[in-house]
Amino acid sequence: MTPLKDDSRGMYYLVLPESLQTLPDNAGLDDIWPIRGANDYVKVNSEKYISGVDLLTSTFYWYERYTGEQRVYFKNLGLPVCDHLVRMVIAFDKLADTDPIVIPSGLELEVVELMKNFFLGQRQTPEDDRDDGHDDKQQ
Repeated sequence: MTPLKDDSRGMYYLVLPESLQTLPDNAGLDDIWPIRGANDYVKVNSEKYISGVDLLTSTFYWYERYTGEQRVYFKNLGLPVCDHLVRMVIAFDKLADTDPIVIPSGLELEVVELMKNFFLGQRQTPEDDRDDGHDDKQQ
């Protein structure tokens, strides 16, 4: 994805290709990095967090919803502007049942284990791990 210039704010931004899952501390937006270049990218919660910060060595980015678009703004984006890669959590409610879910190689068994533990925790009856013939929460 190539950043675009917002002339009214004097900053570059990306329009996210999918809806971002809203999580505390913008955790849905995991990471952004350039295809070329070595500048450090630092995620902040908003532009106000970089007021007075030395901008010489780092590019700061944050998420904003702007006129219906989901954007990631950059401060101190180095030139020339190149394509960027974005790692993010797609909004769960926007996924269809037929959408493929990408699982990183080697983590398939961990995902199966997490799903098994989740669904086993969905029991509708109380369970007592002690083998004493009583299923009473008061014990």
